Amino acid sequence: MKKKLSFSLVTLIAGFMLAIQFNLVNQPVVSDTRDMWELKNDLLKEQQTQAELIEGISKLEGKIASYETKKNESKEEVLRDT
Repeated sequence: MKKKLSFSLVTLIAGFMLAIQFNLVNQPVVSDTRDMWELKNDLLKEQQTQAELIEGISKLEGKIASYETKKNESKEEVLRDT
């Protein structure tokens, strides 16, 4: 009786493993169906967006630098006035 139970358990586990493997193999592979021109256009758009973001960052860093210099100059003026 014990052999039958262990054989049934092993067979059940092997069946589950086989079913999972079968489902994994039968799932379709999703691939990118865009052609080269669409990919190039998307790449160019992303590069343009990146360039605009970098330009915006550099402008903001310039503003920060000018604010810091104005802040330091105003501190110097306060010290000179006293």
